[in-house]
Amino acid sequence: MIPVSSPKPIDVVVVGAGSAGAALAWKLAAEEISVLLIDRAPREKLGRPWINGVEERLFPAIGLGQVKGPIRFADRSRFIIESPAGYRITIERPRVAEIDMRELSSALRRNALLLGARTRFDTDVRRLIVEGGLVRGVVARNREGDEEQIRARCVVHAAGHRPLPGTEALGEEAPGGEIDDADLCIASQEVYEIEDPAAAERFMAERGLRPHDALSRIGVRGGYAISNTSIDLDRRHASFLSGAMLHEGGGASRDLIDEYRRDLGFTGKRLFGGSGLIPVRRPHDRLVGPGYALLGDAAAQVYPAHGSGVAAGIRAALLLANTLSGALRSVAELDSEALWPYAALFMRSRGALCAGAEIVRKLAEGFTAEELDRLVGGGLMRADISHEVIACRPARVPIARLPGLFMKIAMAGALGRKVAAATLRSKCQERHYRRYPAQYDPRGLREWAGMAAMRSSAATRISA
Repeated sequence: MIPVSSPKPIDVVVVGAGSAGAALAWKLAAEEISVLLIDRAPREKLGRPWINGVEERLFPAIGLGQVKGPIRFADRSRFIIESPAGYRITIERPRVAEIDMRELSSALRRNALLLGARTRFDTDVRRLIVEGGLVRGVVARNREGDEEQIRARCVVHAAGHRPLPGTEALGEEAPGGEIDDADLCIASQEVYEIEDPAAAERFMAERGLRPHDALSRIGVRGGYAISNTSIDLDRRHASFLSGAMLHEGGGASRDLIDEYRRDLGFTGKRLFGGSGLIPVRRPHDRLVGPGYALLGDAAAQVYPAHGSGVAAGIRAALLLANTLSGALRSVAELDSEALWPYAALFMRSRGALCAGAEIVRKLAEGFTAEELDRLVGGGLMRADISHEVIACRPARVPIARLPGLFMKIAMAGALGRKVAAATLRSKCQERHYRRYPAQYDPRGLREWAGMAAMRSSAATRISA
C-alpha cells in the first residue's frame, strides 16, 4: 500500500518546474489556489541551461515587468538571417530579449513560493492516479526511493513531450499522445568564454556584425537546420545555438556548434550549455482530460517555424490558470468539460499560429541550399515577415506591397508555386484551428481532428 501524503487533496499538482509550469504555479498561487510544483531534477539543476529569445511584451503579464539583471542575458541590436551563399535579411531592433531560461524559471518559482505555492524537487512522478475515469493525483518517488500518493483535484503535465505513465487509463479522453521522430528537433546551446578578443573583433568586422547582433545561418545541414551565433565583447562570451530535425541525424545539432566554433578559433572555456528534443508539430488535438491538462512541450505548444515554445507555453499557462481558477470554485469534479475553456481559448489563438507554422516548417525541411539562396536573395523571404515569425506573431503583408510580392512569386517559377501553396495551406490550417470546438463535444472534436490531420499531411506532400 502506497502511503498518502496528505488526507486533504491539493487543488493542483503541476509536474514540471520549467518556465510554463512555474508560470502556472505563480498564477494559481496568486489566485489563492493550493498548488504543488514537482520536478524530477534537484533544485540546483532546475531549468534548461539555455539562452532563448523571448518577446519583450510577455514579461509584465507574468509579474516580472521589464526584466533586467541575471534574467536578461543580453539584448539584440539586429537579427541577421544568412543563406548558404551569403544572401542576407537584416531585422533591425527585434522586439525580443535574450533570456537565461534558468534565471527566468527561478524567478517565477520564487514568486510562486512567496504567494504560498509549495515545491518538491528531486521527485519523480511514477504514474497518474486514475479512479472512476478521473485523474485524482500522482504516485511520486523521492530520491531515497520512497513512493507516496499525492492526491489532487487536477494534475497538469508540464514536464516535456513524453506522456506521463498512466495516461492510457483515460481511454478516449486521454489528451496528447506520442510524438513521431519526424516531428522532433534536436537543439543545442553552448556559451563559451572569448579567449582571443582581437580575433573575435576581426570576425565581426569581416562579417559586418555589430555588438549584440545575432547571426542566423540557415540551411547549414538540411533545409530546417540552423546555426545561430551571438558575440558579446563587453562580457567576453560567445553564444552558439543550433537545431536540426532528429531524423536528419541525432548528433547533427551539437556537431554544428563544435565544427563552427573550431573554425572561428577565438573561444576558450565552456561556460554552460545543453541540448534537448523539441516537438515541432502542431499542438495536440486534445489538451485536457478528466482532472488532467497538458501544458508547454507536453501539449506541443511550440512555434514550429523556429522551435521556440517559451512564449506559447507561458501564455497557455495564463489561460489554464484562469480556467482552473473558475472551475475549482464552481464544480466539484474537474471533468473534460470543466477544463475545456482552456483548450478552446488556446487552440483558437496561439494554437492556430503554431499549427500554421508547422506547415512552414515542413516546407523548410525540403528546401535545397540553392532554393534558400533564391528565397533570401530574390526577396521571397522578407525582413518584416521574418520579424513577425521570430516574435511568434501573425505575419501580415501590407496591401501596398502585395503586387510586388506576387510578381516575385511568379518569377520564381516552381519555387514560387511551392511557397504560395504552403502559405495558402498554412492560412487554411490557422483558420481551421480558430474553429476548434468551443464546447466539449467528443464527436465534433473527432471530426475537427480528422480535418486538421489531413491538412497537416497535405503539407508534407508540398515539401516532397
